[in-house]
Amino acid sequence: METRFREPTRGDYVAATLRIGAYVVGITLGAIVLVWQFDLPGFLLWIVLTVLATVVLIRWHTRNFGYRCPNCDHVFTITAWTNATSLNLGDRKSLRCPNCGKHSACKIMVREDRLPA
Repeated sequence: METRFREPTRGDYVAATLRIGAYVVGITLGAIVLVWQFDLPGFLLWIVLTVLATVVLIRWHTRNFGYRCPNCDHVFTITAWTNATSLNLGDRKSLRCPNCGKHSACKIMVREDRLPA
């Protein structure tokens, strides 16, 4: 089955912003409860939970979005590691296109078969 992509809509940006907001609120509340209440053990647990939440957020983003090369219009997906370590430029990401091999600011695209909401 071929993966289909489309331009992101305002709803896609809202859904992504809500997920990121929930992530920020969750790790902030976790810090307040765990670190202030349980000192070092709470801090260590908070670090572990923050890393796990970050991995979940990055995997969600990797599975639901792709990128379009501005040079050859090839649409492609990336690995979670590339997603986590590549430079974000607003609605673009600095990536090397697997089709033409050029490094450029690739536009984000939404996978149609895996809606982000």
